Amino acid sequence: MDTSGNTSEERDPAAEAPRRRDRRRWAMDTRPLRRPAYRRLWISTVVTAVGSQLTAVAVPQQIYDITGSSAWVGAASLAGLVPLIVFALWGGAIADSMDRRKLLLITNSGIAVTSLLFWLQAFTGLESVPALMLLLAMQQAFWGLNAPARNASIARLVPRRNCPPPTLWARR
Repeated sequence: MDTSGNTSEERDPAAEAPRRRDRRRWAMDTRPLRRPAYRRLWISTVVTAVGSQLTAVAVPQQIYDITGSSAWVGAASLAGLVPLIVFALWGGAIADSMDRRKLLLITNSGIAVTSLLFWLQAFTGLESVPALMLLLAMQQAFWGLNAPARNASIARLVPRRNCPPPTLWARR
């Protein structure tokens, strides 16, 4: 120890670097959230994902309560799946041909409006399976357009060094 009370040995930052890297491997990397544009996209993704999961539970339950039939629940699932597939296939091309921010605003608004209409039909007691299936199809079409634009936007909002490495299946 010297007269100032410090040890004569200084900490070697290079020796601590492997320990920090090991810790980072197991912790979530929050550096991209420091960028306001990405943070807004991330928050809207969380809100949209929670809402879609609630819809995935509530709509089949409501259809089953109205009809008492599992076949109608399956038909509603099909009514949501077809627009999701069709619009997701076209969504990437649409996202490449127009401003992604504008597309995200339009599709997020569409998802929000259909969610509001779901709530309104439930609040009014309208027990219409066709209305539920139509709303579900519309919401899934908006989601199908939204997802490719959202995923493609990440690379423009976050520097490459902060993007996660590609998964094993994406490298092939």
